[in-house]
Amino acid sequence: AIEHTRALAGTIIVAVPRTGEILALANWPTFNPNAPNQVPPSRHVNRAVTFAFEPGSTFKLVTVAAALQENLTQVEEKIDCQQGGIVLAGHFIRDHKPFGWLSVREILQESSDVGTIKLGLRLGPEKLYEHIRRWGFGQRTGIGLPAESPGLLRPVDNWSGISIGALAMGQEVAVTALQLVAAISVVANGGEWVQPRIVREIIPPPLGRAQPPPPGRRQRILRPETAESLRAMLRAVVVKGTGVRAQPQGYAAAGKTGTAQKIDATGTYSPTEFVASFIGFAPALEPAITIIVVLDSPPGLYHGGEVAAPVFRNVAEQVLAYLNVPPDRPFLPATAPRQQRAAVRDFIPQLLEGAYWTPAIANSTSAFTPLREWGPYEASNGAARVILTRDESVEVPNLLGKSVRTVVEECSRAGLEVVLVGSGVALEQTPPPGTRLPRRSKLRVKFGHALALPARTM
Repeated sequence: AIEHTRALAGTIIVAVPRTGEILALANWPTFNPNAPNQVPPSRHVNRAVTFAFEPGSTFKLVTVAAALQENLTQVEEKIDCQQGGIVLAGHFIRDHKPFGWLSVREILQESSDVGTIKLGLRLGPEKLYEHIRRWGFGQRTGIGLPAESPGLLRPVDNWSGISIGALAMGQEVAVTALQLVAAISVVANGGEWVQPRIVREIIPPPLGRAQPPPPGRRQRILRPETAESLRAMLRAVVVKGTGVRAQPQGYAAAGKTGTAQKIDATGTYSPTEFVASFIGFAPALEPAITIIVVLDSPPGLYHGGEVAAPVFRNVAEQVLAYLNVPPDRPFLPATAPRQQRAAVRDFIPQLLEGAYWTPAIANSTSAFTPLREWGPYEASNGAARVILTRDESVEVPNLLGKSVRTVVEECSRAGLEVVLVGSGVALEQTPPPGTRLPRRSKLRVKFGHALALPARTM
C-alpha cells in the first residue's frame, strides 16, 4: 500500500470482533529491533497504538449509532442536508458535495457532513460526549502494548460553539487505529465493546497446562437491533456508497471510509495533507474479522474510498481464505466485461435455489423482474442478460475461493468427480460454474493463494 500510494506512513490491524483478538498488526515505516540505531528514533514507535489522529468520516458511525440508540432518529428518516451547507456558531461548514433530503442510512452511505452534524445537534454536547466515551475514545484500551495513547477527547466544558458539529463528523477528537478497530467490532459483534488483546493463552514453565489470560473488559453499548441496523447501513456503504472499492471477491463486506485533513505547522487544517482510512468487517452477516487501514498523507489520490478501501479488499480476501471462511457471494468471471459483472453481481443471490445462470451480453433495455417460476427464464437490465433453466442434468457448482475439503464435499453432493491441482483455495475450475453435465462427469480445479485471484477492474 505504501509503495502504491506513496503515503508517508501507514497501519493495518486485523482483529476478531467477538473476542477482541488481534490477529495481525503492521506499521510502516518499520525497523529492525536488533539494530535500532540504523534508523532515527522517530521510527521506534508502534503507530497502531501510539499515533493519534483525527479520524474524519469513520467517526460518523459513532454519531449515527448514538442517535439511533437514543431513539432520536430512525434509519429511514429523511433529513434536509441543505444542499451541502450549514452555519454553526457563525462558521459556514460545507459538505463534500451538495445533498438535499437524505435518509439516515443515506447520510452514512454518502458520508454527509451536514446530515451527521444535524444528528449531533439532536444529541446535544453531554449525550454526544457520553457516547464517545462509551465507545472507548479518550482512554486506553489496555491491550498491554507499551506507550499506548488514550487519544484526545476534551471534556464538554472545553468545547467551543462549533465543537459539537466538529466532533460529530470526526474533528476535534484524536483516536488510534486500535481504538477504531475496537469500535467497528462493536457493530460486527452485535453491540458489545470488547477489549483488544494480543495474548491467547499463557503456558507456565516448564511446559505446564495452557491457561487463558484473565478475561478482558466487555461492555454492551448498543442494543442488538441498533447494531443490526448499523450493520445493514455499513453494508450499503460498500455496495453503493463511498466504499465500493472495498468489496472483496466472494464475500459481502461492510465498512466506512474516512478522509481527515491534518493540522499543519500553522495550527490550521492543511489543504494538501490528509489521513485516509477504511474500517470494516466481513462477511457482513456473520463477521469473522474486522480490519482497519490507515494511510498517512498520500499524495495524489487521498480519499479513504480511493486508497484505503482497496487495501481492505486485498487483505480481507487473503485472510478470509486463510481462515477457511466460506464465501457468501458468487464469484463473477474476471474476464467478463465490467458492465456485465456489475449488472449481475447483486442479482444472482436472489435467484431460486437449483437454478443455473449464464450471463451474456444483451442490448435489451428491459429491467430485472422477479423470478416467479422455473425457467427457462430471462431477465435483463440493459447491460447483461441472465438465463435460467432447469433440467435433469447436474449443475457445476461455483467452487472459486473455496478450500480443498469444501470443493470435494460439494462435488460429491452434486454427483461429480473432481481432479485436484495444487493447494490453498480454488482459483480456476473447468468447466465453469453453471455448466450442465451428466452425473459422474469430471471437473478440474486448480488451487493456489488468494493473491492469484484475477483483480477486479471496478
